[in-house]
Amino acid sequence: MAFIYWSRASLAVFVSLVNVVFGLTDILGLVVGVGVYLSSYYVYRHLLKIRPEEVGGTTKLYTIGVGAYSLLLLFLWTLFYTISTVGF
Repeated sequence: MAFIYWSRASLAVFVSLVNVVFGLTDILGLVVGVGVYLSSYYVYRHLLKIRPEEVGGTTKLYTIGVGAYSLLLLFLWTLFYTISTVGF
């Protein structure tokens, strides 16, 4: 379970960087973020062969790390965007 949590947190960092680098703002960046999160379920389920029963069911596999992912995505997206526009 820790692997799923931390890999989704890492995905949030990656997606926030991608959103800033490619200039994805507003709803398009949010759609990319949600799409990556939802597709991570299928990566865990089919590519990494993690069965939902191993983590407590399908719902649990969907929801592990959702809080960390969403908060990190919003915070880092804002931070990276601010740094890219203001500069250092």
